Amino acid sequence: MDFERRKRPFRHLGRIIDIINILLSLAVIICIVFIALDREANLILFPVIFFCASVINIALLVKYLKRREGFRVMTLGMGALLFLGLGIFTLLVVL
Repeated sequence: MDFERRKRPFRHLGRIIDIINILLSLAVIICIVFIALDREANLILFPVIFFCASVINIALLVKYLKRREGFRVMTLGMGALLFLGLGIFTLLVVL
């Protein structure tokens, strides 16, 4: 019984993170479709894709940080920084 009470708040946080990931993944897919339809007019969507991927990694980082899985936290943090850097680079190139 006590174990279920301790586990419940994390389950709620995990569901919120999963919903955020689903919404951001849909945003990435929609951006990719728009880019495929007209690449020249939608170049600004490239940084949006990278920033969404960075936020997805940050959300997963929080999830695994709560679970105390150190290696995954480290790799997700590096991935988030990589995607953030790529997003800034593509934003500078596009503008």
